[in-house]
Amino acid sequence: MLPTLNEQETHRFKRTLYHFIRANYRFNRVGQGNLLHLACCSYTIITKLFPLDVMKLLLELGVDPSATSSNGMTALHVLASIEWERWSTNITDAIQLLLDSDAHIDQPDDEGITALDLFKLKEKELAENGISNDYLQRLIHKVRPLTCLAAQVVSRHGIPFDDLPSSLISFVNRH
Repeated sequence: MLPTLNEQETHRFKRTLYHFIRANYRFNRVGQGNLLHLACCSYTIITKLFPLDVMKLLLELGVDPSATSSNGMTALHVLASIEWERWSTNITDAIQLLLDSDAHIDQPDDEGITALDLFKLKEKELAENGISNDYLQRLIHKVRPLTCLAAQVVSRHGIPFDDLPSSLISFVNRH
């Protein structure tokens, strides 16, 4: 990603970026989202690609792939909201990178809409324009983990979960 930097400069750059990430700066352009949200909406008109190297670096340095913006949107929500004209092979790589980094496709935003809901709408929109996307179809029809389904049931039915370990409490809260 940084071919013009030597090893020491690369280390210094990563260390500076790490501290920037830890400061948790938010950006108005992406609804008070973080750097990962910003990278996900940084499709370039010239290359028609998403900055996968930047996304990989941010994830490597500890950016939470399920972090939310001020309206509860995750980076997956951002990608799912991209206009269909900008859907390229590269966007599926960006989606898969987030999923492989433990982003949750079923995490709702503040309005209760999940990235999965948006991907279903995107599949319909693409089909209406005569475009079939096999990756999107597989993603939509993939069986969700039982842990996610259980967390959704707990949330939906107001089942108390205060006695769970803190890691499980945050997991349930994300669903």
